[in-house]
Amino acid sequence: MTSKRTEKARTTSAGMQLSLESRAASSEDHELEFYARAAAEFKVTWQKHRREREKKFLRAAQAELDKHINDKRAELEGIVAKIEQAYQEYLLKTTATEDKMRAVMVAIIEKQKILLALSVQGHQKVIEIGQDLEESQVEALRQAKAACKDYAGLEERLLEF
Repeated sequence: MTSKRTEKARTTSAGMQLSLESRAASSEDHELEFYARAAAEFKVTWQKHRREREKKFLRAAQAELDKHINDKRAELEGIVAKIEQAYQEYLLKTTATEDKMRAVMVAIIEKQKILLALSVQGHQKVIEIGQDLEESQVEALRQAKAACKDYAGLEERLLEF
């Protein structure tokens, strides 16, 4: 009887041990499933946080890039405005200089017209004086010739006496 009890106790003991082992295995499976679910949730959460950090970084980078572009655009607009102002000043100065040059050229042309008129008058006067001189010389020669004739006539008359 003791041996039956002992054997029964052993069988019960072995059955309990198997039951405990299966419970332990089943408990380990539950733990593994729990850890697997926790790891999966952690992975999903971590990826979500990573995506959020990436989006946040991209937004910050985009904002910084937009600010930099706007700053450069403003700087470029300022440079363009300065260039346009310098060009307008250049046009004004060039126009003023051209107006002065045009006024000088007009004055020169007017003076040339006056000079030409005076030159023509002077030339006509020289021609008139030349003609008058020539006429005077011709008259002087005629008078000299007449004087010579008169002298020759006088000489002849004196010689006749």
